[in-house]
Amino acid sequence: AIIDLSEAGRQPMCNTDESVWITYNGEIYNHQTLRNELIREGYRFRSRTDTEVLLHGYKAWGKEGLLHRLRGMFAFALWDRDKETLFAARDRFGIKPFYYAERAGRLDFASELKALVRSGSVSGDIDPEALYLYLAWGSIPAPKTFYRGIAALPPAHWLTFNRNGLRVERYWNMADCYGGCLNRNVSEQEANEIVHAALLDSVRAHLVSDVPVGAFLSGGVDSSAIVSLMREAGQSKIKTFTVVFPDDPELNEGPAARRIAEIFETEHAEIEVTPEEFYQEWDRVTEAMDQPTVDGVNSYFVSKAARQAGAKVALSGLGGDELFGGYPSFHQVPWLWKARRFSKRFRLSGPLLTRLLPGKSIGRKEKLRHLFEQPPEFNQTYFAYRGLFMPREIDALLSPKLFKQNSNGLDPVSHLPHLEKYRDPWERVAILETGTYMTYQLLRDTDVMSMAHSLEVRVPLVDHVLLGEVAALSVRTKGRPDYPKATLVEILPETVREDILRKGKRGFTFPFDRWLKGPLRERIEKRLIDTAAHYFAQEKVQDLWRNYLDGTLHWSRVWSLAAMEPPGKEERLEAVDRIEASPKHARPTESVLVYRTGQLGDTICAIPAIRALRDNLGRCRIVLLTDIHP
Repeated sequence: AIIDLSEAGRQPMCNTDESVWITYNGEIYNHQTLRNELIREGYRFRSRTDTEVLLHGYKAWGKEGLLHRLRGMFAFALWDRDKETLFAARDRFGIKPFYYAERAGRLDFASELKALVRSGSVSGDIDPEALYLYLAWGSIPAPKTFYRGIAALPPAHWLTFNRNGLRVERYWNMADCYGGCLNRNVSEQEANEIVHAALLDSVRAHLVSDVPVGAFLSGGVDSSAIVSLMREAGQSKIKTFTVVFPDDPELNEGPAARRIAEIFETEHAEIEVTPEEFYQEWDRVTEAMDQPTVDGVNSYFVSKAARQAGAKVALSGLGGDELFGGYPSFHQVPWLWKARRFSKRFRLSGPLLTRLLPGKSIGRKEKLRHLFEQPPEFNQTYFAYRGLFMPREIDALLSPKLFKQNSNGLDPVSHLPHLEKYRDPWERVAILETGTYMTYQLLRDTDVMSMAHSLEVRVPLVDHVLLGEVAALSVRTKGRPDYPKATLVEILPETVREDILRKGKRGFTFPFDRWLKGPLRERIEKRLIDTAAHYFAQEKVQDLWRNYLDGTLHWSRVWSLAAMEPPGKEERLEAVDRIEASPKHARPTESVLVYRTGQLGDTICAIPAIRALRDNLGRCRIVLLTDIHP
């Protein structure tokens, strides 16, 4: 808990007549405003929590009325005793996770996939279609998950479950914030003022907390803007955190982050990550992933740095590229789309289009082939640009054990929104980047990796109120190829702005390319052998590895395979009451640890501690005692 740390904030929580019960994960930033509205309507509160606001808000306003009032990140499940109905919902952008499994009139739900797998409510079998989508995108889009029988509640959706079955519905559509009819054609100065006010409002809202709030700092535009706005919002003491690579000056953000920290006089902490440390943390990183992802390692280590420095809450600049057009895709995808549409008429050559595609030679060739094999649709062009493996490659890569035949019929873009009514290509890219890459990869990875360290990460640039203000501005005010994220850069102090413009845009990434070919090579090769044995055609994996070593394949393709856990890991992570110590950890006598948990929330919070005790105490039997609640 971050708001109201007293006993009154414990979960599950019920209203005064115990007709409604709730379990909840997240933060409602406008809870005080909603609380005041409810008090005026006659509701009484027993705590200062935002949890209780959800309880009374549901009774006062109903499902839709409650959800449309909320500003924050949340996933909650609410039991209505009178209606005998479970009502659950997830925030607009999917910042907080919600997974569920329905079987034989029963619904199990959790914030982690592994909880449902280990509960026995599902088989734990891999879903081949989800694996296909992972290889296509580097992440798995909702409602799919890596496991058969488990679904992810999509962002901006709610569900109900009762005797009539399961019902899932959308309550908000991010794409509706865009559209030429909504654009306000204002001057550049007016646009900067609108954006500045909206950003400051969002940061102020995200600072609501009963504990100090820090910030991730990379030295780039987004994180620097967050720290600048925190100062402007009146935050006097700010702790900032960054990951540094002392052996790789090209990718090391340490000097730039220290410079920004000095300008804003923050208490700055760094965590040095070497290949040796990454090697030691490998299993913890892949376990924290919960399901395969090609990203997230940076979030794991910067969250670790923040937690080691004593932080419980940190703000992140995630979302700035999607909101202000910072990615090259905002300009290159429209160019590719137009070139593909007119390629026959103007006889554009393959090499010309290839230069607009990311990756290295082999990956680019496959992307270009896919581009010309498909109709000249915008979503297909976006997939060719953003996708990891193309369908032809996936068919060759997947093991016949999983796919008895090739993946004909599977469409990697079927989950993407229809964009015909959005005439401006810039807005189309914004909708796709926000609703796919940011939602299913960046936000999910940030949440699972930060929660692995019991750190709450908040994202002020991912806010529906802020999006409503910025999306309504005309495209010309949002950025251009020679000046990305212009309106965001302009709110920074001049000294900071000069440093950032001089440095130029550089994505924050680990030195994987050098590490995989050097100190991590042996481990990577072993992991590729293990995963190939279960998921992939071994000779194709060997071809990928050789091509990577030859410099004709991007490191992300190799890492995407190595990041997958081979089957059998769950057996090594079974329930604590069945763990027996290995001989090398044997103790002269058996230890018995009794861990008392009061309510459901306590049990969930205890899991990381129990896991750490299990791993380090050796011959230890752990017994859980819990109160029983009717």
